[in-house]
Amino acid sequence: MGPVGLVSTVIAGGTVQATATNVFAASDVYTNAAALPARWRSNASWMANGAVVNSERQLPVGTNVQQSLVDSSTTPPKLLDWPIHENSNMDGVLNAAAADYVLLSGDFKQYVITTGCRPASN
Repeated sequence: MGPVGLVSTVIAGGTVQATATNVFAASDVYTNAAALPARWRSNASWMANGAVVNSERQLPVGTNVQQSLVDSSTTPPKLLDWPIHENSNMDGVLNAAAADYVLLSGDFKQYVITTGCRPASN
């Protein structure tokens, strides 16, 4: 058995939320944040493709508000006060003919990467 990716694991777990409009909007960000259980929010962060992060920079906080959802004054930048990290393996464009996985939130300190291999013995 080979390694299993984070996005494919989330998809297999059935915890993916999608919009029917195939248009990424500020409401999608708020819906995603609200769906994360409270126990994970204190250490939460985001993952998205760089192209999606750039499109999020263009999303206003609300109607007739020129302030962006993304706060680029910090490194990494923040989205709704959670750090956002670039993951180039996530979808970077919306495709009407396919499911789009453009934004992921969670407490990634709880995510472990393993190889499934035993260390070499001496």
